[in-house]
Amino acid sequence: MEQAIAYRRLLSAVLALAVKDACRQSTELRLGFAREALDFLFLYSDGYLAGLDINPEQFRRKLLDYCFSDREQEGNAFNLDSKERKHFRANYTHWYEITSQTEAVA
Repeated sequence: MEQAIAYRRLLSAVLALAVKDACRQSTELRLGFAREALDFLFLYSDGYLAGLDINPEQFRRKLLDYCFSDREQEGNAFNLDSKERKHFRANYTHWYEITSQTEAVA
């Protein structure tokens, strides 16, 4: 039982860190940590989310809806301020363009 609790806490911490890294300020030319975090959140996190009994598509949709919303939402699970959400929007938009171009070439 204790191992299961520790496992869930670890998965939660990994996801929370990825969300925070995706909200770091980046330059136009370099996403750095944000790119790795966004790759993880949108391409590789299904197993982590399943381990927490979270639907991956719903998680991603809620994250995008929250970060692209202009209104403050009290008690939201992501606990991001407006500046972090602004950085996420910029990072996600840039990451999405890069990812879409890479897929088009492949």
